[in-house]
Amino acid sequence: MLTRASETTLAAVPQMTPVRQSLLASAMRFYEQLLSEGHAEPELRLHIAQTLQLVGELQYESGEVTAAVANHQRSVDILRELRLEDPQDGGLTNDLALGLRKLSVQRYAQQQIEDAVDLSREAAEMQRQGLALEADPDGERTAQLVITLTNLGAMCTTAQRDAEALQVYTESAELARSLIERFPDDR
Repeated sequence: MLTRASETTLAAVPQMTPVRQSLLASAMRFYEQLLSEGHAEPELRLHIAQTLQLVGELQYESGEVTAAVANHQRSVDILRELRLEDPQDGGLTNDLALGLRKLSVQRYAQQQIEDAVDLSREAAEMQRQGLALEADPDGERTAQLVITLTNLGAMCTTAQRDAEALQVYTESAELARSLIERFPDDR
């Protein structure tokens, strides 16, 4: 409930970031208490991972890049564990992919280019696997893969990996073209 209030009710309200951070911190304390009491259900761990991502996003927006990276890394670690337990869960695969992408962008901001490239590659592969596991009727997951590939292309360019950049930009453009063909009225 605290997480939902932070993200639905307060997210669009200007200057509510401190309140959102407080609500998410309270949610994390609650989840950590449940874990300390021996609860380790996959659903609880998924909520923890999602809350860590939200906390990390707020920290990143506030300029707390180191703290944001730590929270996103912890989230990704939890999501990796969950995916090992259920590799056929397309939603979980997508959550992991998006967490990896966020972490890669933050590593890139820290000038950790090689790490950012590796994380972006992993995110793109997770997104491809997620698309193979579940249908994408609205094109949203394909659009997210386009974003990941575009980010990866930029990171490869920075790392002077021009051939790889060209390859991922080409894949990104082909996927974007396929979305335009599938949804011509959504341009």
